[in-house]
Amino acid sequence: MRLRLSQTGSSRDGVVLVSVLVVVVLLTLAAYQYSEMMMGEYKAATSYVRAAQARAAAESGVSYAAMLLSDPNSFTGTLGGNPYDNRDHFRAVPVAGAGGPRQAFFSVVAPLGPDESPSTTVPFRYGCADESGKINLNSLLQLTGERTKPGQNPVPNSKAAQILVNLGIPEDIANAMLDWVDINTTPRPNGAKDDYYSPLGYQCKNGPLDTLEELLYVRGVTADLLFGNDANRNGILDPEEAQTGATRNLGWQAFLTVYSREQNVDSDGNPRLYINTRNTRSLYQKLTDAVGQDMANYLLAYRKYGPAQAVVVPAQPAQPARPGQPPRPALRPQQRIQPSEIRQEDLQLISGLAGNPGQSIPSLFALINTEVKLPPTDQRNPRSPERVVACPLNDVGQQRDLLPKLLDKLTTTDPNLDLPARINVNTAPQAVLAALPGLAEADVQAILTNRPDPSSISGPDPIFQTPAWLLTEAHLKPATLQTLDKFITARTQVYRVQVVGHYEKGGPAARVEAVIDTNRGRPRIVYFRDLTSLGRGFNLSATGAGP
Repeated sequence: MRLRLSQTGSSRDGVVLVSVLVVVVLLTLAAYQYSEMMMGEYKAATSYVRAAQARAAAESGVSYAAMLLSDPNSFTGTLGGNPYDNRDHFRAVPVAGAGGPRQAFFSVVAPLGPDESPSTTVPFRYGCADESGKINLNSLLQLTGERTKPGQNPVPNSKAAQILVNLGIPEDIANAMLDWVDINTTPRPNGAKDDYYSPLGYQCKNGPLDTLEELLYVRGVTADLLFGNDANRNGILDPEEAQTGATRNLGWQAFLTVYSREQNVDSDGNPRLYINTRNTRSLYQKLTDAVGQDMANYLLAYRKYGPAQAVVVPAQPAQPARPGQPPRPALRPQQRIQPSEIRQEDLQLISGLAGNPGQSIPSLFALINTEVKLPPTDQRNPRSPERVVACPLNDVGQQRDLLPKLLDKLTTTDPNLDLPARINVNTAPQAVLAALPGLAEADVQAILTNRPDPSSISGPDPIFQTPAWLLTEAHLKPATLQTLDKFITARTQVYRVQVVGHYEKGGPAARVEAVIDTNRGRPRIVYFRDLTSLGRGFNLSATGAGP
């Protein structure tokens, strides 16, 4: 009998093997996908960490810059007095870490200003920008004496508006800007107050600006006018920003600020001596210590008697009178003396102005080319000479030494208050200088030609630490300087920086912008903005620029 094999099962023997192989392939693919997903998460986490480290490096750069700028020893020693273009101390500064490819750096950079021309080799500076080289909108009305109280009408023929117009701002927009910061509620000619802003859903601020961007609320101010075509804030006209025939335009922000500040202290950080005080008894010795006895004598003589109004001719006999008229008195003779020859009796009289305001000194530049007449030693004797004392500043040979001391140590304004923020003539753009009252085109050119180079590695001559150099080096007229005095300074305590946190061999980068008030060694960050969304902005690896 023949046995027949079963036809069930034998044809399915390979199914199990195929099933196992499919399961293995699926598990392998799942493991691969999981591995790829984990690798992507790892890379994302690493990239996030490195981006956070770059941001932290940029913030560290702000603190680093604040430290160097606010410490006098670091400013003069480490930076050599040059914070504007200092590649050695602001380029690719390493942040403490393990080193290697993950080492983070920061670079403190400054976009080129409106008077600087970017090039492929010098597209920016490693350093800071001077915020005091701009016109402070919050202090402009105070500088021009047009600050009003609530209920008062604006001052007609506004000097403040004219300064803004000289800067290239249309008159109606200039008046609208001043209306925004002026505390009264009456609009200026072609200005704007609540009657314009209320229908838009907000009110005129009638107070100081907190940021320059706040100007975008002011009627007529647009982003294009305020910031120009430099959309990513790097001072360069990038290809994507350029239009047909377009040139670099930094906008009004290159000339305006709300952050500059000036404290009424001398170069040592001490309050200046208030020369117009009503009580000069305690002032005399301090003046002598600060500017010398001759200048102290003359200053108090000027305060007591004021400047001589006319030159007196030598004494002549009394002229015969016409019939019925008394004889004409004889003119006293004139005796010229040195400030050191003023008698002790005169000094006692001069230094006793307590309760008597005396003659105020409007500007220290007003002392140049002046004389003071002292009473004759014997007033009852008509032949006793009238004594005339010339200001030591009349001697051109003494001006370079004496005038900087006066401008540094003395003030015509209450030293207990901050000064309205003035403009640093050492760094102000040409357009800002040309906008100031009293300056002719030739004066502006003389300032630009003679002022120190901000990029000098040796630091400026001490003469440039006060505006005295405008007389001694630029040879501006004393009358011009009297007009200009209330608007200018030669100091800075507020700087603007951009800091890029980056890595040496590529990777994420972060960029921040900050305004630093050095505040006499106690720095404050008065403005901070993250610019990372605008891109790196600066090619730190370009020839001569990178780490």
